[in-house]
Amino acid sequence: MGIKRKQSIEIQKKAAEERLAARVEMLKSQGLGEDVIRRETVVRKFNAEVRKARQRLAAAAAAEKLTADKARIKAEKSAAPKETGKKPAPKPEGSPPAKKPKKAKPPAE
Repeated sequence: MGIKRKQSIEIQKKAAEERLAARVEMLKSQGLGEDVIRRETVVRKFNAEVRKARQRLAAAAAAEKLTADKARIKAEKSAAPKETGKKPAPKPEGSPPAKKPKKAKPPAE
């Protein structure tokens, strides 16, 4: 995921957190309890937006880690000395392996 995309997700997350905090503060000023606030639909929507943004950021971090690991492994492989002098072991010469006899087909009726 590109850096700009990651930054935009972070901005979306921050905006959702701010909207959530403002909504919760407004509901508290109206005298509602925590359990009522938690069940309020707009609050749940803002919580979902924050949760989705967090999941997208976690996925982006995992993808970046995977890409970095692949690049590190590729660099290690290219830095390792190549073994060019060795040839694969020759096959033993002699008679080829015996073939299995074919099974007879049952007569057609």
